[in-house]
Amino acid sequence: MNTRPHFWTRGRGIAIVAIALLCVALLIPLLLNLSSVRAALGQRETSATVSGKFVHSVTAVSLTKQGTADWAHWGLQSVKSVNHKTGVTQQISATRIGNAPVRRFDNSPTKYSWTDGTPQARIHDTTTGVWTAGVHNGFKITVPADTTSRTLKLYIGVWKAQGMLTATMSGSNAKFKDTTLKNISATSNGFYVLTYKAATAGQNLTISFTVLHSYDALGNVTLQSATLSMTAAVQPTPTTGVTVTPQPSATAPKPTPTTGTTATPVSTATTAPVPPTHKAVAWPAFDGGGSRSGINTSETTITTANVGMLTRKWQHALPAIVDGAPAELPNVTTANGVKNLLFVTTTAGSLLAIDAATGNQVWRADTAGVNFTTSSPALDPSGQFVYGYGVDGKIHKYAVGTGAEVTNGGWPVTITLMPNVEKGSSAINVGNGYLYMVTSGYPGDGGHYEGHVVAVNLASGKMTVFNSLCSNIRQLLNATACNAVQSGIWGRGGAVIDPVTGNVFVSTGNGTFDANTGGHNYGDTEIELTPDLTKVVDTYTPANFAQLQANDQDLASAAPLMLPKQAGSTTPYMLVQAGKDNTLRLLNRQNLSGKGGPNNVGGELQALGLPQGCDVDTHPVAWNDANGTTWVFVENFCGFSAFKVVTDANGHSSLQFAYQNANKGSSPFMANGILYIQGLNVLLATDPTTGNTLWSSSQASAGGSIGGLHWQSPIVVNGQVYVADNGGRFTAYGLK
Repeated sequence: MNTRPHFWTRGRGIAIVAIALLCVALLIPLLLNLSSVRAALGQRETSATVSGKFVHSVTAVSLTKQGTADWAHWGLQSVKSVNHKTGVTQQISATRIGNAPVRRFDNSPTKYSWTDGTPQARIHDTTTGVWTAGVHNGFKITVPADTTSRTLKLYIGVWKAQGMLTATMSGSNAKFKDTTLKNISATSNGFYVLTYKAATAGQNLTISFTVLHSYDALGNVTLQSATLSMTAAVQPTPTTGVTVTPQPSATAPKPTPTTGTTATPVSTATTAPVPPTHKAVAWPAFDGGGSRSGINTSETTITTANVGMLTRKWQHALPAIVDGAPAELPNVTTANGVKNLLFVTTTAGSLLAIDAATGNQVWRADTAGVNFTTSSPALDPSGQFVYGYGVDGKIHKYAVGTGAEVTNGGWPVTITLMPNVEKGSSAINVGNGYLYMVTSGYPGDGGHYEGHVVAVNLASGKMTVFNSLCSNIRQLLNATACNAVQSGIWGRGGAVIDPVTGNVFVSTGNGTFDANTGGHNYGDTEIELTPDLTKVVDTYTPANFAQLQANDQDLASAAPLMLPKQAGSTTPYMLVQAGKDNTLRLLNRQNLSGKGGPNNVGGELQALGLPQGCDVDTHPVAWNDANGTTWVFVENFCGFSAFKVVTDANGHSSLQFAYQNANKGSSPFMANGILYIQGLNVLLATDPTTGNTLWSSSQASAGGSIGGLHWQSPIVVNGQVYVADNGGRFTAYGLK
């Protein structure tokens, strides 16, 4: 029998519980330090990581060298084409985000090559890719991930849009997001370097690249190539600055879709393309900048059916006259919220930011000088800055939302050493990664001035100069550097960019011409320059240049007008030069004088008098109608005339008179098949093929008209018409 007392049984139970609690207490720290124990045994756990950076621009990429593990290229032969590295398991895949169609293009600023591909084994310098338009639309790229560190390089671009890239790792919170890539007026290219690893095997890195903001109805993102390596590969050497398309221009063309193809690289959808929803777009400079087309192809709100319903929305007095045209930028963050802003330069050299909805001034930046300007501002391709010419003879750079001036990196840039006699008459232009500005003289041709064009590299701030007189001197001239005088560049468009070659065209007024006899002076001459202005590519000087000089009949009271390509012509790329001698000259852009190089005399394809008479101090417009016929519209202070470009059976092209009327005014503007003409105290909307008036600001329903006129001209953007007048007022018209 059990002779132990009952208290011993109870005590044994308590002891067992105590021992158990002691064991638990000893095990907890062991469990908490398990990872340390495992690390000591070489069994360290990993955590997921994703990091990235964006590199602006790259000129050429060898996918074979960069993609040691795999690579992919999209759009080589069709929108469905996908090439990748042969002999390996394909790891890079892409799908479409959104419902917009995916289209192919072939004018990327980056060239791609490979020697180990499939289905195309070897390709050298292809510039192809795919694109899709509309906010929130884009591409999704997927690659496998495990505990090994990998590097993915994604080669992408935007056109008149801001892109957003997001990279996320499955099974974790690791994420990278960036919105660096942005261009409000043209194309920008670059690549992302994404370094990543997963916590465990069997994961995926998913990248989305979509349109965050669109500045055109077809603002888009592009997808070109991707490379994958197990360790960081040597990066291609990036070029500086923002890259534009091979046809560089502030209004560079969007990627060209393959005719009739709407399927995506990952889908068999064959439905017809659906135009993206209209989004607010930017108007970056006078006549759109770049080639100075004067046509807003994105305008869809105001039509021939409703233009008669335009009515005045606001009208405000400005602190001084604006003798040019506005630039416009939507969705700008200001101290008082997000606004669409208009930018104008006053004759006093002030840059004004105006609320497009109300006409109220948002900010103002002043300059000081003894004279005046008739220039117009231009937007930086990034959409972060706006450039204005000051009466101090400098180009100033301002933050778009605040007006804060940039005063480093070479800014402000001196354009003339003689602002008292050299005038910044023409509008600023931006393209090719450069800012362009020209100079002339003041009314009466007083003082010792010389015309010149300046290019400022937007990435480096480096400035290059071409002087139309003493052109052998490649720096700004002072009053004693050159004996020749005048030869101003003063057309409304200033420096104009060829939309095909990217070369810069400027045309000069009266001044000495002797380049045909070994001299360095280019008075009364059309000059084609390389984008950096370091080389004269070609020139045209009329045979009667001495007569023009003697009679003050500048060849170039207007800037050159670029014509669209003419099918069937032996001279498919042409321009029209208008001047003070009441003459339009049709020139071959590929051979200006017809003699195969610069410094020759004569050689125009056609010269014809302007029916309405008078000199042309405005910028004409060239427009293709629905049948593909090119029209040329010339307006001045004596009236209006329209021409068609015709090509005969032998391929000879010429300007053919179509009609004229008594509408006197400044530089016309085209939007959605409507031609807008600003005249004295009136703004007109007309039918471009007949000249018939569709709407007038003087009609009662318009709610009030505008004031006087010098060189002001309207813009039509985002369903609104904006116009300054010579009475110092700024007016907006919109639909009722």
